[in-house]
Formats: sequence, C-alpha cells, structure tokens
Amino acid sequence: MSKSKAEVEWLEHTERSIQNTLECISATPNCNWCKNPEKRVYATGLCGHCYRINRQIARMESRVSSPTKNKAVVDWELRVVKKKRDLARSEGRRYGEIHKQDVDDLRLELAFSELGRYLIGRSDLFHGENSFISMALPNHNQRRYVYYLISRLLREVERKWRTNLAESELLWETERASRQSLKKLRGK
Repeated sequence: MSKSKAEVEWLEHTERSIQNTLECISATPNCNWCKNPEKRVYATGLCGHCYRINRQIARMESRVSSPTKNKAVVDWELRVVKKKRDLARSEGRRYGEIHKQDVDDLRLELAFSELGRYLIGRSDLFHGENSFISMALPNHNQRRYVYYLISRLLREVERKWRTNLAESELLWETERASRQSLKKLRGK
C-alpha cells in the first residue's frame, strides 16, 4: 500500500524536525562528567549536580588528611562521594552525545526495561519487544530521539538516588571482595 503525498511530506517533515532537534542537542554545551544537555554548565565545565559532587570530594579529602576520631566513617564517606562521581561519569558515557550513538533495538528495549524497573519495580515489561521497536521506529534518528527522551527520565531518577546507588554499589563490591577472600582462604 503506497503512501499519499501528504503522508510522505509529513514523514519527511518529522524526520527533518528530529534531525534538527538532535543537532541542537549536540550543539548545546554539556557537563564534562554527566554530559547532560539539559543542565546549565558552569565555568568549571560541570553542571551544578556534578560540581557539588566535586566539591564534596575536595571537602572529604581534606577531612581524610586531617586527624579525626572517626577515620573509618570519613573514609567510607569519601568512597561514597567518589562512587557518585563515577556514576555521574557513567551516566555521561551511557546517555551523552546521543547524536553520535548507534541506538539499536536492543538498547532501546533495555532502556524501556530500566525505566519500568525504576517506575514500577518490574524490568520484564518490555522483554522481547526489540523486533516491534524496529518496526515502529525504522529510522536511526527516531530511535535516537526516543532514547534521548527515555534518558531524560532515567537521568533524573539516577540523580535523585545517586547517593543510595553509590552506597549500594560499594556495599556490593565490599561483599564480593569479602567472598573472594573467603574462597581464597578456604582453598589454601
């Protein structure tokens, strides 16, 4: 079934609009860490969120170098703040420079699943939907734009919970290291 002239014109107009939007996003200065084009970038090259994390690191490092009774607590807090920095940089690698990224169907399915996990606690809602995504969004720019829209939501959730995510990851890493140490001890 062929498309009418009006449908073709509408599709071409939509494609040009998406392309222009992606070009505007790519031209916008973004944070050196999180690469978020939605947030204002300051002279330091960081957005306000990342700048606060950077300042926290500087404060915590000065507290670590000064004598204190609660050295373990200060060390833990410094590790958490550094993990927050790592998470912000990871956000930049995942969602930054959307105009250069190859957003395939599987990547979009995973983004939808992550969104479902954050919103309602279920990550299986979109399992196996990548073939339908490719039919619904056959153009690379369409997929990039939808990914960009999802990333805006995911970024805000991750920013809101950044400290909790950092603490959880550090606890998980500590537990994993402890288990590996126990395995080595038992193996000897």
